[in-house]
Parts: sequence; C-alpha cells; structure tokens
Amino acid sequence: MTWSVKGDSGSRFCCLCSNCFSHTAGEDDEAVSQACHFTRHAQLAQHSSEEMLASWDRMAARFGNCTSAEWKKWQQATGVTYSPEALLACDELRSMLVPARQWMHDYMHALLSNGLLSYATFFLMQELDCWSTFAGYATFWNLPKQFASAPISSLFESKRHSMKTFVHTAALQAPSTQAFLAMCALLEVLHAGYSGKVTGHMVFVLVEDALEKWKTAGWPFRKKNHWLLHFHQSFEDHGHLIGRFTMERKRKMINRKTSLLQNTTSFESSAMEEIVNGELQALAETDNLDAGIKLLQPKNAGAKDTQLSSMVWPAPWASVLAASSARCQDGTVAAGDVALFCHAGHKWACGKVKKHLQCGVQCRTVLELFALLEDHGSYAVWTHGPAEVAVDLENIFTSVTYVTAIRRVPQPGAAAGAAVQASEDLQLRLWDTRQGLLKGPAAAVRAGPNQLICLDVSPDGNYVACGSKACCIARDHWRTCRAELLSTSFDCTPKPKAS
Repeated sequence: MTWSVKGDSGSRFCCLCSNCFSHTAGEDDEAVSQACHFTRHAQLAQHSSEEMLASWDRMAARFGNCTSAEWKKWQQATGVTYSPEALLACDELRSMLVPARQWMHDYMHALLSNGLLSYATFFLMQELDCWSTFAGYATFWNLPKQFASAPISSLFESKRHSMKTFVHTAALQAPSTQAFLAMCALLEVLHAGYSGKVTGHMVFVLVEDALEKWKTAGWPFRKKNHWLLHFHQSFEDHGHLIGRFTMERKRKMINRKTSLLQNTTSFESSAMEEIVNGELQALAETDNLDAGIKLLQPKNAGAKDTQLSSMVWPAPWASVLAASSARCQDGTVAAGDVALFCHAGHKWACGKVKKHLQCGVQCRTVLELFALLEDHGSYAVWTHGPAEVAVDLENIFTSVTYVTAIRRVPQPGAAAGAAVQASEDLQLRLWDTRQGLLKGPAAAVRAGPNQLICLDVSPDGNYVACGSKACCIARDHWRTCRAELLSTSFDCTPKPKAS
C-alpha cells in the first residue's frame, strides 16, 4: 500500500486517529464494536502529519534492533508495515509528504464491496423476514437498460427459498428502514461527488446521520463504520472521493483467469502485461475518454424514424442520425427507459424514451410525455399521456427504476369495498393490515392460477388488495372488480381491542 499501513488488520486500524484501537490481534470485526462505535467526528482524537511522520521515524529506529517476534508485535500494535523502500522512508520526498491530508479512505469498499450497505441490506431483510416474498416484489421493478444485466429478483426466486404468501404490517421495523435509507442517501451523494454540487458539509451531515441511525437500529458497528467519519475531510481537501471501481474490475479479471492454475507467478505477470497493454491501447483511441452528453453508436435514421425526425426538423430524414442509447447528465438512457427531464418550464417532467436523434450538432430525445398524478416528495405517480415531445438531450437528467400497473385502494373512511368473486379462478380480497381479512373467502388459495399475489397497497399502508394470477391477467375483470369495490361502503374504523 502507498502509506505502508495495515488498515483494518492492524490493532491501530485507523492511521489518522489515536483513540481507535483493538486490543486483540485478529479480532473479529464485530467483536471490536466498542473500538469503532463513534457516530460524530468531534469524538475522534486525530493525528497531525508531523505526529504520523514521527511515529514512522521511531519504527525506523527499531528496525533491525529487536527480535522477529518483537518486531511483528510492534507492527501489529502500530498498524504499520515497515519497509526501508516505503514512501514515508524517502528523505527526498519528506518535504512533500502530508499524510494526514493525503490519506483517503476508499468509499467503494467502505459501502459496497463487503461494505456497510451490504450489511445494512442483510440486517434490514433479516428483521423484516421478507426473504421468501422479495422475489415477487422485485419483479415489479423496471430497471433502466444499463442495469438490465443484473436481475435482482433472481437472487430471491422460489428455487432458493420456500415461498409463503402473507400480508406484513407496513413500517414494522422503522429504525432499521431509516438506517438503510440513510446509508443509501450517503452513497448517492458520494457517487455525485464529481458533479461539482456536493460539499464537504453535505457529506459531514449525511455521515453523522447515517451512523446515528445505524446505532439506533441496534446494528453492530464495524471498522468500516469508522471510515465514514473521515470522508468529509477528504472531500474538502480534494473536492471528491476516489472510488476503486475500475481497479477492482482489473484485479478480478486477473484472478478469474489465473485462479484455476497452479504455479501461476509467470502467468499472472503475463496476464497483467496483456491487460495493461490493452488498456494503453484503449487510451490511445480517439475520444475514448469522452464522457460528454451525446448519442452512442449513432446510425443513419431508418424508415421507422422518419415520422419522429420530421416532428423535430423539417430537413430530409436522410440527414438525421438515430441511436437507441445516449449519454445524459447521469449515465446512459436507452429507448424504452423511463427518464426524468426538464420541459416547458417545469423542473421535473417524466416520459418513456422512444429514440435519440441528431441533426448536425443538435441532439434531441423523443419521449412519450407522462402526466403527473401525485407528488409525494420521495416518489411520484405518473400516467401515460397522449403527447410525444422532443427534448434537448442536455435536459435529460437520468433514467429511473419504476413500477407499472399500480391500482389504488380507497383511503380510510372512504368507500373501501366488498369482495368480488366471479369464478373459482377470479378472486379478489381486501385486507386491513390492522385487523385482518375484511372481505372475501377465508380459506387460503394455494395452487395453480389461484395463487394469490398482491395487487395494490393503499397510500397509507393500511389496506392491501390481493387477487389470483388470473385476476391480474384479466384486465377488464380487474376494472370491474375495482368499480364494485368503490361502489360499496363499509365502516373501516379500527375496532378497539377487547380488554
């Protein structure tokens, strides 16, 4: 490593702090929870660069003057892997070294690669006990094309876990949910570090909020929790945090090609040289590092694109280029994706991408414009609109994950329903999560087309509509069921519990 420190494997696992120490070598990460339980930056006792260099000089003075066993203990205790060839041992560079400012924790490993967000996801799902139902829930998600290669639902499908059908009270584990969402918010801001809109203070506030909610949820602290408290200082010193995403991919490629062999020293060297040469060749190609907003792999517009191009430019369609994907402000957006964009003076607009077009230097995206039904701050409900619009590609913000075919059940106090049963294969039930089954047959429906799935949840989370697969497939029948539900009133006030 650049700074020759052991990191989490050392007893002093943070080279920047003096009050973070695990007393037993090789201690389990969760066993040192009290050594890394801090949730506020003010709780840290930090070293200066001069103190870190002085510690290194003391290790240099001990080098060669103690037994091997003693030297091993010194390195473990100080968290240093000493070498005379290390960067900190170079006298010529000493005047340029400011280790307290130049050290930076890697947020990719802190949060993602065996990181805190992975643990937060596991802890949350354990407490919600939703392993068996999450596969069905995830199938409702429509991910942008750039993430289509990672089907989340396949991780939880029935062949991995036995399936059960039940209704779970909403927000039962509020502290865990808040801790998970706080960690997600922190990751989003760190990802946006290169935008120029993120400040060190924003990172500072989000880190302390995430750690406080982690503590409230009762989750065990790990050494990586401590990393977060140094993020804002690195951000203020350097303007962003460096993620090791590309370095991780390079290492895993070499490991994958060499792990099946024995005596791999020569082969690993050859594989590294081949990969580095390939990367240097890629860097030499024109515009290879161009991350600008533009069409990706554009081609001459075909006959199917004539109508779309004519609504944008009156010029002959043969002079127009078309592409299925383009780079926008935040990643890639492809045809079929639902995207957020700025349109007609509105800060937020939403629509489904049809095509990306270019004429000269002008780039336009043709979308089906959606109509906004409800705005809840953290999410919104949209419906299909009759219009198509052409938007400047620079006004496209990002592609989004969305859920379709959501049907609302009434709010408490309104007409809330009666069960409709047209046949054995078309069943509809309405549940109040506070009381249980309100209307519908009490017996569970098990096999075949009668397997119940969730159709909708009310905005307040109190009501859940369930129906058979056949009920979902028969769209006309669902509309009839919903109309009859709305036409029948009943008292939905929670009944007092018997004393």
